Amino acid sequence: SFRDGASKYKKWLAGKSKQESMDTVIQLLQGDMSLTELEFNNPHQEYGAKFYRRRLRKMYETRGRAEVQKHLSK
Repeated sequence: SFRDGASKYKKWLAGKSKQESMDTVIQLLQGDMSLTELEFNNPHQEYGAKFYRRRLRKMYETRGRAEVQKHLSK
């Protein structure tokens, strides 16, 4: 469930980067918005998504925007 939540969040963010912009994605990473939009099946999925968000936030802070964009396009 943990991995499913992270995967669901990654797909959602990748979609945001295509529909809107990387600026929007970076803003989403910086905030602590609620993830109810993703409709998780259990708390473990939500925890996985939050963990993945923290990981991408750290990646942005240490490696920059291009690295996050490259990671989301995989």
